[in-house]
Amino acid sequence: MTKKRDWIDDGAQFDNPFATLKDSAKQGGFDIDKNKIEASQNALAQKPIKPETLDISKAKIRIERKGRGGKEVTIVTCNDWGDAEYKAWLSWAKKRFGVGGSLCEDGVLLQGDLRNNIREIINSNK
Repeated sequence: MTKKRDWIDDGAQFDNPFATLKDSAKQGGFDIDKNKIEASQNALAQKPIKPETLDISKAKIRIERKGRGGKEVTIVTCNDWGDAEYKAWLSWAKKRFGVGGSLCEDGVLLQGDLRNNIREIINSNK
């Protein structure tokens, strides 16, 4: 049987990759930018956008096949929406329709032809 080796802590930093962290914690901690913390707390405090409350009646819906190998994508754009509204509606639409999608420079890109489904939602909200 082999003996259990007793490790000697000689303080060498190459043995312990976290030695520098330990030293800086002893000296009073790390430099923390309080402005970044306040900005992140303010962002968390904002009320989340509910996609059901967005006015989609002014949205423009179009389908594209060009440059996608014949695959269809539905692009939804609305001039009244900002980035937060687009992100909220994209997340909701992906779950609702069970498709993939992303934000593009034009608006929200959803995989497949969803024009009729989106029209039904517009008509039901009126």
